[in-house]
Formats: sequence, C-alpha cells, structure tokens
Amino acid sequence: MANATRSVHSLKHEPNFRAAVKSINTAVQHALKKSTYSDAAVLALSWENDDLNLGPITQEFLNTFRSVLGFKTDNYVIPATSKHDAVLGLKGKIRDFRQEYDGEDCLLVVVYEGHSGFSPASGLEILGSLSDRRAPSIPWVVVEYEFFDFNADLLFIMDCCYASIAAAGPESGNFEYLVASAQEPMASPIVETSFSRRLIDILLSLEEPVTVAQVHEILVNQANDPRSRLDYTPVHVVRASKPSITLSPVIRVPRELKGLRRDRDHSDGKVLVSVLVRGKTTIPDIVQWKKWLAREIPSDVADIQVEAVFDSHSALCLLTLPIAVWDMAKNNEAFSFIAYVESSNLMNSDAFNAVSTGILESRSGNVAIRPGRK
Repeated sequence: MANATRSVHSLKHEPNFRAAVKSINTAVQHALKKSTYSDAAVLALSWENDDLNLGPITQEFLNTFRSVLGFKTDNYVIPATSKHDAVLGLKGKIRDFRQEYDGEDCLLVVVYEGHSGFSPASGLEILGSLSDRRAPSIPWVVVEYEFFDFNADLLFIMDCCYASIAAAGPESGNFEYLVASAQEPMASPIVETSFSRRLIDILLSLEEPVTVAQVHEILVNQANDPRSRLDYTPVHVVRASKPSITLSPVIRVPRELKGLRRDRDHSDGKVLVSVLVRGKTTIPDIVQWKKWLAREIPSDVADIQVEAVFDSHSALCLLTLPIAVWDMAKNNEAFSFIAYVESSNLMNSDAFNAVSTGILESRSGNVAIRPGRK
C-alpha cells in the first residue's frame, strides 16, 4: 500500500511495452525448468524363465535411472509358456507403455538383458533360456515394429549376444541403439564386467548431461583398456539425420508451471498485475502490444493477456500472468500485484457483450458528485 499515495510519475515504469514484454519473456524462461525432455521413462524387458539370474542387476539398472536421472521406470516379465503368449503379452505391455508415457517432448528408453540368438530368416531373436529347447523366442523386429510410430525419442539399450543386429531392422533408422557388442556371438557372461554393469557405473558418476555418443566413447575407452579384460567394444547406432539423444535429469514440472501450458482454462490460478508504461498510448498501440505478446512469448506458454489499459500521464496496463511467471517477475518494480484470479476479465467476454448493450450508456460520462459529498 506504500505506493497508494505516490504520484504516478514517481513510480517505477517500463520505458515502453516492448520492454515490458521482454521482462515477461525473461520471467517465463526463468520459470520453465531447463531440461532436455519434459518426461522420460524406462521399460526393462526380462523373461519369466531367465536362467542367468539377471533380476538383481535389472533392478539396479532401473533404480539408477530413477535416482540419478529422475526417469520413471517399469519392468515387464515376458511369459515363457508359449511363443503366442510371449508375443501377445509383450505387444500389450508396449501399448500400455505408449499410452502412459509417449509424447513429443519425451524420452523413452527400452532395456533388454538376456539371451539372444541369430536366425537367417528373422535376424535377432530374444529368449529366456538356452538350456530349455522348448523356450519361446521373439524376433526383435516384432518388438521394434511396435515402437515404430511413437512420438517420443526412443533409445534401445541391449546387453545380449549379436546385439547390433537388432539395429539392422527396417524401422531402425527412427531409433538410437547402444548395445553390448557388434555381431560377435558373445556378450560378457560375468555380471561384474558386463555392459550393464559398466553403464550403471557411468550413470552413477554423471555430473552433467551427456549424449549417448559421449557415453559410448567412455564405454569404448574402458573396453580398450587392457586392464578391463574385455574382448569386445560396445556399439552405438544413431538415428538418421538426428542428433544423439541427451541423458539428463528430468525435473518434474511443479503444478504452477503446468499452468503455463497454453490453455484457456485458469484452473491452476493466475495473477492479475498492473504494469506502468511510460508515455501516452493509443488504440493502435494496444493492438501492437497484443501482437508482441503473441509473437514473443513462447507458443507453449499460457495466454498471458492484456486485460485492460488506462490512460494517465503514463499508461497503466492490467495483465493476467501464470503464478510461476509472476514469481519470476515480482522483483521488477514496474509490476504490481493486484489479486489472484481464475479467469480473464469477464467484461471482455462475448457472453457479457451479448447481454450488456445499453446497460451503462446513461453512465458513460463522469459520475456526478452527489450534493453534500466531496
């Protein structure tokens, strides 16, 4: 309330409305957390008849993605009763995974650890057991095809024999692969020196975002060190004409920030603020202001609206802003808090204008002061 008795010209002003828009845009950028992806999830695939005892390291893999990078995680155990059950169950799980996590600004990681074999007819096949001749197998191309039309960026991590053959399928140009070895028949059978173990250790040591290409470089350097006693280097297969996927922590967007997304609904709350702009203004100026807002505020941000403009010795503009944007703008003395609101100005709505014609016409001038009052 300290400004209530201050003369308008003595208050802090933005020099012009373009400067005000720049201040708002800076607040928006500060409010939106910087991360490569808005969301990320990992799906680990394992077999019901796993005879390698991979359960513990699979869980450690998922725990690392969850604790270090903040990725959501899921594990699907493929049924081994029959090939039909295995394929049907896996396809259903992938559809569920897509429905829950797929999106244009998302990263999805699929991890497979286990047995695999090579078939001239179908390429790489994954299976749960080598000791059981009746164990079902699934051609990897069947798995890959289920991911073909996902919107998210997809990374496949495979710790199995013949792993790079997986990236030779007809749809593979849409995906990025990081795998244990090329077409050699053996991946490391020892858990403590396995591809998965080394990748977990790299993730645990991350201090900043890295691309999958950089992770591959580290893995290759490790494999080429004689002390590692590793026979094969891992393989990285990139997507066609796209940069390498970045692995970086996903910071969950707070509820206030979710309200930034462009939406006519104000259910997450907004703030009505005033901003003083130096100089007189005209109707064409206000039209230009709205154009600047539409052009310069990022398109994925909520509709920051000009609610009203009043002329004085300078222009007083009322705006609605998302709460998180206001949090970043409140130190600008040209902006002042008025109230929390859940809508735009209702008197600017089509519904109000449709029924209000003529209601206040008789009061269009200055309101007369009643006798006896000052």
